[in-house]
Amino acid sequence: MASIYSKPIEQIEYDDLRALLDTGATENLRLEFKSLPPSRDELLKKVSGMANAFGGVLIVGAEEQRGTLSGLPGVPLKENYPQTVEQWCSTSLDPWLRCETSPAIPNPSSSDGDERFLYVIRVPESPLAPHFLVGRKGVYVRVVETSGQVQTSLAEHSELLRMVDRRKAVLERKHAAYKRFLTRADHFFGEVPGTPYKVTEPRLTFSISPMYPMNDVCAEVDLLKSVEEASLIARGESYPGSRSDAASQVQSIIYTREHYLRRLIEVATTGQISMGLSLSRQDSPANARGAKNPFGIDISSLLGELFLLISLASKWYSGRAQGTQFSVLLQLRSIRVVPVVYYPYGNGVHENVPGSPIDDSCEISEDLYFPEGFDPDATMRQVVKRVLYSLNLRSWVGSDEAVEKRVKAASDYAMIQR
Repeated sequence: MASIYSKPIEQIEYDDLRALLDTGATENLRLEFKSLPPSRDELLKKVSGMANAFGGVLIVGAEEQRGTLSGLPGVPLKENYPQTVEQWCSTSLDPWLRCETSPAIPNPSSSDGDERFLYVIRVPESPLAPHFLVGRKGVYVRVVETSGQVQTSLAEHSELLRMVDRRKAVLERKHAAYKRFLTRADHFFGEVPGTPYKVTEPRLTFSISPMYPMNDVCAEVDLLKSVEEASLIARGESYPGSRSDAASQVQSIIYTREHYLRRLIEVATTGQISMGLSLSRQDSPANARGAKNPFGIDISSLLGELFLLISLASKWYSGRAQGTQFSVLLQLRSIRVVPVVYYPYGNGVHENVPGSPIDDSCEISEDLYFPEGFDPDATMRQVVKRVLYSLNLRSWVGSDEAVEKRVKAASDYAMIQR
């Protein structure tokens, strides 16, 4: 029986299910039989109830009598059933839930013209519990009633509290990783925590991560190689940097750049990708006309660097960070009355706008939901709007067309080689 819990889902065969029948397997907290494919809401109640309890396995096409497996007749072929289950669990549960669904398992006893198949849906015990059915349909949990019968029922108050404690531990893990990055950024830019010395130049910190990083996205020993495989060619250089630019730290690979706008990039095993960026150009070299670059926040460089990091995240997450929910955390510091510099004509002539008149710093937190996985375009549009509003540039994002114009300018700055 253990094989259906541990065997790779795509390798489960009819003989594995037959072994359950031969041994008189009975339904329990972690095992349930369904003779027919459940409706969407019924399936979501079953799988979320298992995830909110101890995990388990649901076998579709299996008959039972009083909870004991009595037959494996199977069901007609369900086209794309694994993909359907995945879509239901990613779009109709909050937070999303990733289950494993087997390919169709043929019943060798079915007749020609009436082929029958079984499906195994394996559900992990979830640290993200409680999983809600969207649309105010409640939270379910798999329990043993006083009669001894196993049921999927609406959760009681005490059960909800236990689930919340599990999710709290996951969120604390994410916040600890972000706090660690902020400390590293302070060290890189010259601040010494616990002392009066503070850096006053304007700067940005930006982080993207799965909303609920319950497991590492990448093993620590594989982290550098994974980042190199996802690296980009941008502005004629390797991004986020060459191997000689990389340094390993606890659960992280870090890339630094000391010239132009100073930059720190961190990719962490938890799936968090972060950047610290100096926004001041006062120490940058003279431009092509021999004039010293003006002091201020170069908005083209700022948006371009954000575009690069989001593009890197998209490529690194592909096939690695599963799920539909991500968090964005952004800080701007020392920005009050710092002018925003931009080049409207593309000929090296700059113009200034006042920038933030009151706020010297701000922190922006955004939760993003993507039905098909991480969406770099939607992320960039949202980040552009929030950053420009914070810098008193609301007229630059007053319409969808204006936002797209800024995103296009950021893409042009990045010059990513496709």
